[in-house]
Amino acid sequence: MDTKNKNNDDWLYPETPYSIAHRGASDYEFANSVNSFILAQKLGADFWEIDLQFTFDKQVIAYHNEHLGDGKLIRDLEYDEISKRCGANRVPLFSEIVKIAKKENIGIYADIKSEAAVDQIIFLLKKYKIKRSILSSFNRDLIKRINTIEHSYPTAILVPVNTDPFSYSQDAEIMHLCWENLERPEKFLDDNFFDRCEKENKKVVLWHEENPTRMSFLREKPVFGICSNRPELVKPFFKTDEEWPVKVVCHRGINNITPENTVPSTHLTFAAGFSHVEVDVRETKDEKLVIIHDSTLDRTTNKSGKISNICYSELKEIDAGSWFSDFFIGLQIPKLEDILEIVNFYNGEIYIEIKNADPERVWDKVCEYNLQKKCFFWSGDKKILEQLANKFPKAKIMLRRKDFKTLEDILYNFSPSIIEYTMEDDLTEFDTLNKHNIETMIAFMGNDKNSFLKLIEKRPNYVNLDAPLIFKRFYEERF
Repeated sequence: MDTKNKNNDDWLYPETPYSIAHRGASDYEFANSVNSFILAQKLGADFWEIDLQFTFDKQVIAYHNEHLGDGKLIRDLEYDEISKRCGANRVPLFSEIVKIAKKENIGIYADIKSEAAVDQIIFLLKKYKIKRSILSSFNRDLIKRINTIEHSYPTAILVPVNTDPFSYSQDAEIMHLCWENLERPEKFLDDNFFDRCEKENKKVVLWHEENPTRMSFLREKPVFGICSNRPELVKPFFKTDEEWPVKVVCHRGINNITPENTVPSTHLTFAAGFSHVEVDVRETKDEKLVIIHDSTLDRTTNKSGKISNICYSELKEIDAGSWFSDFFIGLQIPKLEDILEIVNFYNGEIYIEIKNADPERVWDKVCEYNLQKKCFFWSGDKKILEQLANKFPKAKIMLRRKDFKTLEDILYNFSPSIIEYTMEDDLTEFDTLNKHNIETMIAFMGNDKNSFLKLIEKRPNYVNLDAPLIFKRFYEERF
């Protein structure tokens, strides 16, 4: 079916691949939950990919498996019973999701698991006038049946590995390649493949991808969309303008969506397109370098006690996620190397605040990951800064303006590479620092619009923010 000629739908011909949130932002929220879909919209998704099942009382719900954890089949259970067991928010009605999609202008990518749900799915899409909708399934016979129903939505067949994608998807406009388990699936996306797609008028949706290196390659391919558990990775939504190519430091990572100072908050920082993550380093009793802000476990874990009194073997058993949300139950306190590995994974940069750790061990670990040029340091302990600066002259040191009486005092301490200001400091000093080839940074931990606008007006080299997503909005309005 030539959908373009039939419907005159320009949305079917995107200039760049659509971001299709695989079961929502499912790396940060429960898959197929209302929260996961809402978060995906905030992270730049164009479509929500939703797994759809059909209950005994004829309700279409968002749920992947055909049975619950206890083995009971969805088709044999009424929705009230399912929602009581799982929570209505975690297993929402499709009708609720469609209402939200309409309000937020998000497309629906329906992965239909139950044939019995088809008529109601199409009815709801028509009722709420969700123009950007795609009906997909692994079941080719189901797609054939959908093609006999009066509707205007394109169909997609999910193509497993070890099959010819063209013959397998011949009854749909879109071939959805589920090749995420192949070692190098991108190698099959060559010119011959896309030439044949064009010849057969076939659109392509790619598997859910979470590897940033591979994603940068896939974004340049002439595909309709790319699925991801991290929708922000498909379209990194923070991009700097050449007029002010500011470097954004995410304070403890993006900490309002994920727990601070963790692996998820670091992934989200870089997947969203921000340049730096800021982390706090402490040392355990057995001299392991770990990432946590407070000197004790009390605030951000399910245990109490001082970090310095606990060995890492005990620390790695502690839950550092449940204080934030149920989704992150069991999340571990990361080691410094866990974070440095992610920095390299995304080719990102890092700001390390040494809270209570041997600076030589910290520097050696940074060198082990070859991040000396992509890292800067600060510590509230003057002795740590002195040791770092004197022993490792190549280390980039950041100093805070508020810790010195005069600018002259700070210029001749530790040869700083960066000086951090707050909104209350004298920002007219930036010109002097520029003459000394010292970069500037403004730290702002609030979310006030006027403060953000003032910050943008001053245009420091770096901004250190607790609310980078809010800053993004004002930055984009200005540039």
